[in-house]
Amino acid sequence: MGDAIKMNMWFLGVVALWTVSLWLFYLGRHAGLNWFPRTVVTLMPLSVIVFTLFSLNLHRVAFEVMGGLRNGEVSPHDREYGVLFLFTLLSQLAIAPLLICYTVKVVQPRVTGK
Repeated sequence: MGDAIKMNMWFLGVVALWTVSLWLFYLGRHAGLNWFPRTVVTLMPLSVIVFTLFSLNLHRVAFEVMGGLRNGEVSPHDREYGVLFLFTLLSQLAIAPLLICYTVKVVQPRVTGK
């Protein structure tokens, strides 16, 4: 059972990476964004989502459901929660600079028409 949960977590990570890669490709090809606005537009919603899940204490529920953990099997997976906590910390630190960059690089040109 432990190997199945570990494989499920790895598959979840691969799917997340694939989804973000497709979003980056779309933003570059169809939205015509350069690398910096594309990075900001990608990281801003991800940071907000991770930070919000952690702030509302929903990260365990989302992690358990998406990772296939059931019936208190969480304790052997502290390493995975450590990675999740690291992502949350990085998201929290990145929200303010990303919001500023998002406003300057994405919203401002659309408002001013430049």
